[in-house]
Amino acid sequence: MKVKPFPGISLVTLGGAAVNLAGSHVVSWIIILAGLIYLSISNTGRPRRTPIDWPIFLLLLTAVLSIPISVSANLTLDLALGLFAGVVALYALVFWAQTPYQYHIAAWALVVIGGCLAIAAPFIVNWHLNKTGLVPDTVYAHLPPPILSDSVHPNIMATLLLLLLPLAVALCLTHRPRHAHGTDLPFILAASASLLIGIAFLLTRSRGGYVAAATSIILLLWWMRWRKTAVLLTLIAFISAIWLATAVAPTFQQEITDTSTMAFRLHVWRVASIMVADFPFTGVGMGTFNDVASRLYPFPPNANPGTHNLFLQVAVDLGLFGFIAYISLVLLTLYMGSRALQMVRQRQDEGMVAITGGSLAGFIGMLLHGCVDNTVWGTRMAFIPWLVVGLITAVYLSTWVKK
Repeated sequence: MKVKPFPGISLVTLGGAAVNLAGSHVVSWIIILAGLIYLSISNTGRPRRTPIDWPIFLLLLTAVLSIPISVSANLTLDLALGLFAGVVALYALVFWAQTPYQYHIAAWALVVIGGCLAIAAPFIVNWHLNKTGLVPDTVYAHLPPPILSDSVHPNIMATLLLLLLPLAVALCLTHRPRHAHGTDLPFILAASASLLIGIAFLLTRSRGGYVAAATSIILLLWWMRWRKTAVLLTLIAFISAIWLATAVAPTFQQEITDTSTMAFRLHVWRVASIMVADFPFTGVGMGTFNDVASRLYPFPPNANPGTHNLFLQVAVDLGLFGFIAYISLVLLTLYMGSRALQMVRQRQDEGMVAITGGSLAGFIGMLLHGCVDNTVWGTRMAFIPWLVVGLITAVYLSTWVKK
């Protein structure tokens, strides 16, 4: 198959990132449109249908329907357009990536994104929040204040890093030195990215993220046939969890208004559940949970917005129909990833096992972290998970549909 050039997918990804990071400007959409035109001209095939087409359509439809009822229509419109830009990037990646070479390019691009996020993290994350964790407070005294007025929350950065960390580790294991005559450049790059992402991830002090990352890495090691290492890491994680529960957990018993405690999350989840029951069809609109909660429910305003649960957040934002669409999208993505992983493992294609397993493990890690946090839904980095889903979908279509 002819290898399609990179400018098209690069422009779409760049435009999607611009829509989410800088807002929905005309220039961003022109970049996306130019990328789509380039892809359509350079690719003689037709856009491929995917198992997630209908869930995505319903998700976008509910996002549009939630705009008129939102208490902040402009904010909801911007977030809905960001969601649409992420979906466009997903389909552009599926349309472009149809060969193992292109899958590797996409995987390495995601790892580079993860490395760049790790390098930028000390300067864009608000590290000085009231949290307790594995990293001593003295470390954060040496970190600079965030250069952005709208700084990134540590939990959001944790989600992004744990989403991409398994893919970096997978490429590192695949390109590990197999002889004593030197080290390959891909291994050095993957190992460096893994180290950078891992260090930045530890700095986030995200306890839920730690659990999710450990689970995703253990799954990845098992899939890549590093069974003994996976078992050893499981034992280490179990012992560490016991130590954390006994040595650190007592310091978390604080007031219900402290956004780092489980008590606060339980209160938020109760309010969010009531809100879903009150607005079951349309939701309250993307990005408006705190405004609605502080006006209609016994919920104190705070600087840590959201429901602290990915699935509840979708239900609150888009209503039950949007929630059903998102759950369907998640389940189908897990199905596609598991089937694609099964096929590439049968072929004993180590490179494709790394790409598929790393992407799927990162996606699972994001979902696990989403049980106790919003992850990146409705944030400026919301387009990155769509790229991971796009890579999983592209690999599935080329392994099972062609089969």
